[in-house]
This record gives sequence, C-alpha cells and structure tokens, in this order.
Amino acid sequence: MAKSVLTGDLDHVCLKCLKPRLAQAPRHKTLKSAEDIIVERNAACGAGAYVPFPVSRSVGAAALACDHVLDWANGVNNDRFRSRTVDNAKAYNIADSSPSDRLTVPPAGSLTLEWQPQRYVLIHPHCMQAMSAYTQRQERDREAGGIFLGSYRGAHIEIRAITHPLRQDRRERHLFDRSDPGHQAAAKTAWAKSGETTTFTGEWHTHPENNPFPSSRDLQTWKGLIANTTDPLVFIILGWSSNWYGVGYRRRVYSAKPI
Repeated sequence: MAKSVLTGDLDHVCLKCLKPRLAQAPRHKTLKSAEDIIVERNAACGAGAYVPFPVSRSVGAAALACDHVLDWANGVNNDRFRSRTVDNAKAYNIADSSPSDRLTVPPAGSLTLEWQPQRYVLIHPHCMQAMSAYTQRQERDREAGGIFLGSYRGAHIEIRAITHPLRQDRRERHLFDRSDPGHQAAAKTAWAKSGETTTFTGEWHTHPENNPFPSSRDLQTWKGLIANTTDPLVFIILGWSSNWYGVGYRRRVYSAKPI
C-alpha cells in the first residue's frame, strides 16, 4: 500500500498523528491480521534488515505523491490523506479523507479536560458514571480505584473504559493500593482485542473528603508510573463535592481543568 499525506495545516493530521507511537499500530490499519511483513537481510554486503518490494511499488508511491502535489498546486485540497492498495488480499482499502488531529466528536455527557494549551483528555460519560458510584458517602465506605483504558490520538488522550476495584486490591478508609493483577490483565486484553491501539492511560481512586487533593503517597506512586513511560498518563481523584484532575508527563504532574 502507498500512502500520501499533505501536512502544514494545524487543523489536520501530520505523520505523527497518523502513527503517534512507533511501537503501536497506525490510526488506519493497513495489513490484514493474517499477514506478516517479510523482512530480509543481504549478508553478502552487510546491509541491515529491509523489506523487499518490486520497482513498480516505488513508482506507484511516487505517482500518488506527484498527483497529490499537483492537486495542491491547482487549489484542490480535499482528501489530504490518500492511499492506494496494491494487493487487496493482504491489505485493507482506506478511503481518501482529510482526518483531523482533534479528538473525535465526544458522546453526550463526556468530560473534556485541558492540561496544556491545545492538549486535551476526553473521558466517555459511562466512565465518569462508573467511578462516581464509588464516592465514599458513608463512614464505612473504603477508598476505591482502578485504571483507565484508552487511546493516544496525536497530542490528545481518549479514555473509553475503566477497571473497577478487584478482590486483591487493598482498600481502607484512607488508602487504596491497586495490587490485584486483574488490572494489568484487563489492559493486556484490551490491547490485544483493539489491534494494539487501546492501552493503559492512567488511574483513578477516591478520597473521603469534599475537595480532594493528591497526597504525598499519590504523588510518589504517580511519579513511579510516569518514569516507566514516555506517554502522558491521566490521574483522577473523586471526592464528595468535586474531583481533582491531572496529567503526568515527563517527571511532572500537571493539573487539568474541565472545559
């Protein structure tokens, strides 16, 4: 498959938006699940690994890019992302379009947070409803928590699912320790079922107070999580009257605000 993307417009995708992380799948899945990429090496000349393809593939890609540039020069800017499938048996057909780098249109009732200028977190409404059910209203209620499952969309984060407190988690009135391996198992399952696009994007827990704020233990735990990834992670603490929202990124925890 050959692909061409016309960049330079802040409202549309760039190459990074189409594949936010090198180790993960692109926004538009290319190969069908049963197909593998053939990688070869030329031991005779000491060349590194490469993917073999005929000259016609290079010519086809160059022609696609030339047509794209000519259309742009003539003022035709529809379909900023274009692709041409060479082998329909092995690759998907991707419709030409002008995808935005913004988050998808949020479902009604979604919560949108801004933690840096033009960097957003979208949380689907059923996630907020599920977390709110664990708010500690009674003296006997213990802290609850879980993880977020979602996707990175360019500079933004979309949270579509959470995990709930599990049996082996440590839950006390003023403590939640996410120790049940079921949380990690849920993340691995979501990763596999989504074609490696849905992943761990942060965690949540409750506090028995009106207006919660991260404790020293919370900050220490989060810094440990941030140190193990290059991606931003979302942190939420739910209280009686309000919630605290934040995003951890590059050794810092930023406060996030609903918009």
